[in-house]
Amino acid sequence: MQEYWEDLIAKKNGFRGVAPNVNIASANRLSQVIDHNQISYSDMDLKLYSHVENNKIQIINESYGTAAYSYTFSHNNSDFIGMSEINFITVKASGNQTCSTDLANKFYNKNKSSIDAKFLNFNFHNNESLKELPHNVKNYYKSIRPHISTMEKTASNPYRILVAGISHKGVINNTSTFGSNIWISGFSGGSSSTTLSKDSLNIDPKYVGILTTTIPINRPYGGTYFNKRLLPENREGYYNTELSGTSFATPMISGVIALLLEANPNLSYWDVKYILAKTANRNKLVSDPLPSCIKILSIIGDFSSDFLDLWKTGWVENKAGNFFHNYYGFGLVDTDRAIEMALNIKNGVTPSPYQGKKVQRIQNSLEIQNNSNQIIPPNSSITSELVITENINIDGVRVTPYILAAKADSISIQLVSPDETTSQQRGTHSTILYPGNSMIQLSEDESVIEDMPYPVDDYKKDLNDNSGAYLTNAFFEERSKGKWKIIITNHSLDKTFYLEGWKLEIYGH
Repeated sequence: MQEYWEDLIAKKNGFRGVAPNVNIASANRLSQVIDHNQISYSDMDLKLYSHVENNKIQIINESYGTAAYSYTFSHNNSDFIGMSEINFITVKASGNQTCSTDLANKFYNKNKSSIDAKFLNFNFHNNESLKELPHNVKNYYKSIRPHISTMEKTASNPYRILVAGISHKGVINNTSTFGSNIWISGFSGGSSSTTLSKDSLNIDPKYVGILTTTIPINRPYGGTYFNKRLLPENREGYYNTELSGTSFATPMISGVIALLLEANPNLSYWDVKYILAKTANRNKLVSDPLPSCIKILSIIGDFSSDFLDLWKTGWVENKAGNFFHNYYGFGLVDTDRAIEMALNIKNGVTPSPYQGKKVQRIQNSLEIQNNSNQIIPPNSSITSELVITENINIDGVRVTPYILAAKADSISIQLVSPDETTSQQRGTHSTILYPGNSMIQLSEDESVIEDMPYPVDDYKKDLNDNSGAYLTNAFFEERSKGKWKIIITNHSLDKTFYLEGWKLEIYGH
């Protein structure tokens, strides 16, 4: 592998990677997962992390994620919260879908006789015409749902840096999964999230790919002159310009982190996160892109009239003065500014807030007795409070709600930090679950779309377990002490929900 990269560099064709001096190793997480009864993905993760530590590898790049309808956050397995933050840094893609058509396509395959194929390319920007669609075509579009990154358990781990992908237009890429667990954004190429699917590479000038190295192949990869090897820069086919997605934004961030460690080898995991957050650029990003599936659900979805309110929330300034967005994290990575801060910390110009300190976890929970569950009627909200007595600087917060609901896609959840009544400053609001989420399913014969209940029973198996925890970074650098609130809204028009309790974990120093 190393000889291959050295050979590419030796060609001196004018291209260079983000961090050209790094050594690269690869690992196959799926290599031994043949029989899940013998070895699981969790086992493979542990083996790989052990290999990383033993070989003193500094950065792990995880350019993978689960499917939109795989609820790994409700699995009761090890959480890897204790993974090393000293010996290696884990950078993970937020996910590979903004609006997933996985379920819709399964529904279509089972109902082809009643859905004209022309509707698969329906111009959904003509919103009013959505109301006139045939019944099964409406059901097809109703099952196109957002993929929320916090619903993947491994992505809601504060010991991973979650990366979103940005198109050249400054809009979240249409394959980038979003959520309150995002930390930073990198360029991913592709089309924006306001389109339903990736447009044709040959006819749509809005699509811009990422330039990557690739193993030469006998046939041209795509339709551009560059990829057909008709340009002198790529005669031998070592490069590809038509790829996009968070799988390419993530190694870009990994490369930037490599540059930071090259500039200042003494940076800790938390130092790196701090630098990325404090130097990120939000000015080049579109603040309120509305994903295509949300436009659709706002017209033909079975939700209350306030459905779009949370979806339209853009940048949120928290009480520590940091700006955060569920699509972008703290913003687009700014390599020059990040390296400058890394050098300033090294030279003592800028103090590190983590110098001589260790990140700790504090926890509190509220379990409501079965005979006094908080009732959440249709089209209404309830607020529950939980007090944290410890006072630390926040690095990340995880909340685990225990909800009883038969129509989980109608739930929205917000977490609110303590109010500072002395300064009359309102607590920061962070949306950790949106209405119109992907907690729906198909019937056994895949001919009917059904509601999926909120998996409260999975959470209740072990109140000390980390299953079902949503991570939010919106409270970065705020103080933990005070009365936290959770706001749960029932966007259903006819079903009643119940709150059975919730748990709060705060990581900070």
